[in-house]
Amino acid sequence: MATVTPHYESVQYTGDAAAVLAFLDGAEYTLSSETPERLVLLDGEGTPKTIPVNGWVVRTWNHELAWQGSNTAYLAQWSVVS
Repeated sequence: MATVTPHYESVQYTGDAAAVLAFLDGAEYTLSSETPERLVLLDGEGTPKTIPVNGWVVRTWNHELAWQGSNTAYLAQWSVVS
């Protein structure tokens, strides 16, 4: 029996909102605000998605935001496979 896992990709937010928006290319997210501490994106329904500096954004194969959070939470929740 084969093991099948979902395909996700991630990028770390280091203070460059344009890089995160490019990473989510094709998904409906807009920049709400960016401060030295965090980035706030709005999804298509207006729900805020907050990413702290040095936090991570995880997307699905079709570039939808699957998860966002701090570096500590990312390391606890996700296993990186190259």
